[in-house]
Amino acid sequence: MFRRCMWGLVKIAGLAVFTALGGACAAAPVEPVTLRYSFQDGLEGWDSRAGVLPAGLAWSINQVAEPAFEGRGSIRFSLDATDGEGAVWVQKQFPITIGKDDLVSARISLQARVEAVPAQQPQLVFWARGSAPFDRNSFTGKEPVALTEAWNEYVWTERVQTSGKGLWFAFGIEVPQGGAATVNIDEVVVEVTR
Repeated sequence: MFRRCMWGLVKIAGLAVFTALGGACAAAPVEPVTLRYSFQDGLEGWDSRAGVLPAGLAWSINQVAEPAFEGRGSIRFSLDATDGEGAVWVQKQFPITIGKDDLVSARISLQARVEAVPAQQPQLVFWARGSAPFDRNSFTGKEPVALTEAWNEYVWTERVQTSGKGLWFAFGIEVPQGGAATVNIDEVVVEVTR
């Protein structure tokens, strides 16, 4: 009888401890994920994309040795929108599995430098979602590029609802109609936290 009662108490106590631990685990913060890209030897798995109108506008996205914020490389984004408008960007899917329908904070920081001061002011474009950007109109994260040939830091943060299939990140430049721009981007840091 005593053993049976003790076993019952152990089971109840164990269930209470297990339930408390399960609740604590569910509420525990997710470890931050930080990925850094310095583009020393290429695009490091980022895919190049463009959304331009008309379709024949000249654009390019290349890794170059100079200028570099640090090290020996950066990405050069060029778009000649003299006869149109558009955006060019790089995108990458990250296998960050936090859970389906979790709300996380996605942050992109980068260094950008204008190659030569353009007549029209380009903008940096940013993206963090459960899917890739469809076209240039997909981008809601935008910030004007400082019209200087010095390196400037830009930081963009957004709350994102996860899909359980990872997150897509993208960044690049948008050039208004009648403009042309070349912008170098380096030292990109992608962070995901709860």
